[in-house]
Amino acid sequence: MRRQSLAWSEVGGEPEPAFNSGVTARALAYLTWESTRPVAASDTAQTLGSRARGLYVLSLYGAIKAEVVHPMLAYAADNTGDARLSRAGQAWLALALWQTGDNGDALALINRLMPAQAQTMQDDEAAAPLLEGLVSAGYMGRQGGPAAPDSTGYRDAAEEYVSVLMQMREGPLWSRASLSADAIWALSRYAGQETNRSAGVPTVVLNDHLVQETASTGNPGTLSVVLPGSALHAGTNSLKLQAPEGQVLYYSLTLRASR
Repeated sequence: MRRQSLAWSEVGGEPEPAFNSGVTARALAYLTWESTRPVAASDTAQTLGSRARGLYVLSLYGAIKAEVVHPMLAYAADNTGDARLSRAGQAWLALALWQTGDNGDALALINRLMPAQAQTMQDDEAAAPLLEGLVSAGYMGRQGGPAAPDSTGYRDAAEEYVSVLMQMREGPLWSRASLSADAIWALSRYAGQETNRSAGVPTVVLNDHLVQETASTGNPGTLSVVLPGSALHAGTNSLKLQAPEGQVLYYSLTLRASR
């Protein structure tokens, strides 16, 4: 609900749908109790990760302070045995620290997590929150103006994690509803900050052969192509969009037709 409110405030236009403030208050009260209670000896990486995510949610609402989040840093260390935050839990903790104003500890966690791209492919829970953290770190202080040179590598890493997330898709979405929500949110944060917009028209390729003729639809950002039946061979045909040279097309379309 908080993400929707934040997104709605950025888009403007129609009045934002109202949420029941009493229900929201009770939910935040429960999250506060659950996320700040003493860690039990039986807590696992999964329960610690859920706690870290709860702290992140509370931080989005401004309902928690950095000093309440700090104790969880002890479970991000390498020597905490079984009671240790997973990579995803550490990423959520970094976001909670960032939202509460502790940029130093947040960046320390992000720096530890950032290089392990290959491992993230096997730990899909971490990719979306880590991308959100990289966007926060890489575009810090930009405020709608030109981005400063990326001397830290955060923006370059963010671009890599965009590709990682896109490769994790199963059809149009991801494997679970929660992962889809996290991925779409993180990708929207990246898209809202990234200035490298595609200036050219994507190339249309049919069965690995360039389709030369495209027609304007009169609608910006769209193109139309008419294919004669003779261009399709028996069996499965693939129609693909490819980015202009030197640019990136994050959302691609592949249309398969059988004849």
